[in-house]
Amino acid sequence: MGVTEGFISNQTQITEDNDGRFTSSYFNGVVDLAYIMSRLTGRQLSQMANYRIGRIHIGLRNVNDTVDNDNTMAVGGDIHYYPPHAKTIDALQSLRTYLRKDGLETADSALWEISDKGYKGLRFGWDSDTQIISPDSGGESTAFNGNLINLEQVLNRLAIVTQNTPSGEGYDTTGRGMAMWDNRAPIYTAKIPFDASYCNPKAGGVGELPALATPFVWEASYSAQEIKAIGGLLAINLTHGNTDAAGVLEDEYEMIVSIGVMGWEEF
Repeated sequence: MGVTEGFISNQTQITEDNDGRFTSSYFNGVVDLAYIMSRLTGRQLSQMANYRIGRIHIGLRNVNDTVDNDNTMAVGGDIHYYPPHAKTIDALQSLRTYLRKDGLETADSALWEISDKGYKGLRFGWDSDTQIISPDSGGESTAFNGNLINLEQVLNRLAIVTQNTPSGEGYDTTGRGMAMWDNRAPIYTAKIPFDASYCNPKAGGVGELPALATPFVWEASYSAQEIKAIGGLLAINLTHGNTDAAGVLEDEYEMIVSIGVMGWEEF
């Protein structure tokens, strides 16, 4: 995590927690498939697309430092993504139209290191300014308060200006027949829970353990099972793990995430 370009996190090493529950800010990362696939295919791929994912692999690896890893680490968390939704796509297309009108739809720098081939499409993060390479600026728009653009901002703004709540659209919110949704612009995400572990060998005596790696693997059996992520963005957060081993130095691990992209459709 945070090793590959286009895969940015706020934590590059993972260690145990005293009570086995990480704070919400401990480990948050964003995978930018549009950026990664642009570099792999040698072409500029747009975030204005639904990226089809057929495989996800999450594992742990030892960190190479001065303290040898001699214990086990198990972690768990959630993989978040925004599935295709008509109003989400409408919000992004409306934003693109606005930026084109004001001449702002150009990222601060190219996706490639080629000065005269700058990326000309809309670029946006997940929910902050520092999660992707070269996000667009909202300019002087009060909707973004001078900040760089992220998907959560866009969807929140759409909800405000269109009153996409049940009551705002005239639906009942209590009793029989009540609306089963909170907001037509889905500022909540779909998510896949995961757990992964890595066990270093313990030799001799009670508690002897062999080396064992147990990654999380999700794979679609057929095309209809593929998940679709708007903008090619996946947010990966850790929520829990094993507790500290008494009397030993904490081990350090890296998280390795592999994504199988089956294709993409622009909108």
